Amino acid sequence: MNNRLGDLFRCLCADEEKTIVENFELFECRFKSRCRTRIDEYEFEASLDFLPDRDYLIFSLSVNSSDPVQYDSRKPQVSTLTKEVADLFQYIDDTDEIDVSCEVKIYKNKDKKRLSVYSLTSFTNFLEGLSFLPFLNEFAEICTEYEGLIFELICDEAYLKTNRILFTTSKEEDLTSRHGDGLQVIENAKSSCHFTPLSKHKFTPSDFFVIESDYERLNSVFSRVCVMLSIGFIYDILDVTSTGMAKFRLNGYKTLKGEINLGKMHINGNMQYYDIFSWIYGTGTFIDKLGLARNIISLHIEGIDNVDIKGDPILAIQSSYKIYEKENIKQYIEIRNKISDQLLGFHDRANKIVEAFATGFQKSSLALISFYISAIILRVLKSDNLVNIFTIDVAILSTVFIACSLAYCFALNWEVSAQKVRFKRHYTNIKERYRDLLDNQDISRILNNDTEFRQDIQFMEKKVFMYRGLWILELCLLLLTTWITYCIYNQCCG
Repeated sequence: MNNRLGDLFRCLCADEEKTIVENFELFECRFKSRCRTRIDEYEFEASLDFLPDRDYLIFSLSVNSSDPVQYDSRKPQVSTLTKEVADLFQYIDDTDEIDVSCEVKIYKNKDKKRLSVYSLTSFTNFLEGLSFLPFLNEFAEICTEYEGLIFELICDEAYLKTNRILFTTSKEEDLTSRHGDGLQVIENAKSSCHFTPLSKHKFTPSDFFVIESDYERLNSVFSRVCVMLSIGFIYDILDVTSTGMAKFRLNGYKTLKGEINLGKMHINGNMQYYDIFSWIYGTGTFIDKLGLARNIISLHIEGIDNVDIKGDPILAIQSSYKIYEKENIKQYIEIRNKISDQLLGFHDRANKIVEAFATGFQKSSLALISFYISAIILRVLKSDNLVNIFTIDVAILSTVFIACSLAYCFALNWEVSAQKVRFKRHYTNIKERYRDLLDNQDISRILNNDTEFRQDIQFMEKKVFMYRGLWILELCLLLLTTWITYCIYNQCCG
């Protein structure tokens, strides 16, 4: 027994026949003695210095099946305890047989992500005795969703660290949890795997992967859980029972299914499962990696009712993925070129829409100017001067032509608006069509965040606005000129 608990037991005259158990909630030690027990008040108080404020201790002692005397560290009355213990032995002769039963219970509470461990050996025994699901259940009750858990070793020297769990003697060392990424990993796994713990617990294999350790028994416990979780995050089905049995199914190049005892599974050779898990759920598209990994793993498992890996599938998986990426890059370039070609087609469409409006303006202007030139020439030939060019007939006829030209302008303007709506809809449809092949970021990058599309829209609107303005200005000038000239000459003549 370590020195700190040893001091307490020596103070209580405990011999070596002790029964010690420890779990997440309780440390309990029971022992018997056949000698008189005398508790020194000051020695007893000093022996309790190891007890953290977050925990409390209850000690009970009975002699020859008498009613026990008790001490509660939350109500420290050591003087009363020493008196009561002395009273138990008051009427027992030295020749009488003495049977002293003692019990020490320490009730543990988590405070600031910390939980005490008083006997690492006993606590490790407890963890080793748990099957897979009860193990996760125990940790789930004490390890909250977003933070890690620090096991503070009160009486032992050891160290173990994972991404989310720390065993240490230090009272200052903290654990910075990186479980935020793990929540996304869990959501991804739920969409592709049927794994019993995924519906209840928020643990990933990284939470139990040992980063650093100097205690082999704990290392073995956590590594086993890490491998089991890794398999669950890779296989199509891993249906685990509370007894430690699990039905599995892996659909790859070969379909594997059966039932295994997780407690008897080999660990050393199967740590590759964690490497494969880390690669699948790291950067890149996890669903493509997961399918490829399942194919390769199915070729590296021999026999039925067996998930043990033979050889180095992680190397084969990574090599196969490089080939897969090269093929995807070719397809990506082809898709990118198609989109670029379609963008050029959109530029041409934008130019044609503007050209259609500009051509209409040119034709209308040419027709009106031709009419006015003809009217002037005919008037000059008839009267040999430019006086009274616009008679009432010519003025009315000119107004009709101007009205028709204005109506034509509005018709073309409506046509341009309709074409612009179709232009936008076709652009949106192209983006939607490629979402099955590319993600949103790729599409935005290829389309330059719609910059060129917005420039085409602005180009159309600016050009149409300019031509429409010139068209209406021209019609207004011709209309005013016609009627002002008519009125001037008719007033003069009148």
